[in-house]
Amino acid sequence: MLFRSSLIRAWEHGPNRTADAEAWDYGLRAGFDNEIDLHAYFDHPAHLPVVGQWQEIAELSFADFQSE
Repeated sequence: MLFRSSLIRAWEHGPNRTADAEAWDYGLRAGFDNEIDLHAYFDHPAHLPVVGQWQEIAELSFADFQSE
């Protein structure tokens, strides 16, 4: 369900490893070179249908942050 984009520089993902019932089951992080690329990806016409597919099977949440 992921679409490939040259804007994404790194993927990290995996299942939750804690026994906390409040925690998400799975996490996904996409890394970008800059905020311009992030917004270009977020609004990309090929990305929007993928989000729709995920919304059918999962509860989605996201956060944008800068990592060092």
